[in-house]
Amino acid sequence: MPAPGNYITALPPAQIEEFYSKVSKGGLGDPKKLAAIRALFGKSDAVSCDGQGRVGIGASLLEHAGIQKESEVVMVGTLTRFEIWNAKYYATSISDDDMNQALRDLGI
Repeated sequence: MPAPGNYITALPPAQIEEFYSKVSKGGLGDPKKLAAIRALFGKSDAVSCDGQGRVGIGASLLEHAGIQKESEVVMVGTLTRFEIWNAKYYATSISDDDMNQALRDLGI
């Protein structure tokens, strides 16, 4: 699914179900929330592996992440999911100072 920013988030089915559950409990009557849900899930794709274990990513998601055929791509694990970035965006996604502060805030 497209993430706020220039990357793609890959979520396991259980986490997608959790999102659906949260969304269905409220917010569908609010036009702003509905627009956000539409923007997020309307650009999402369900994917599976082909016979060689490759995953195809749709053109709209690749465009969202700024990934073209010649782009270098970075895949980053984030505990329960992973992110797919254009390497040039990932390199500037967080400064060392911001990362260090975020880790301190997390107690790490």
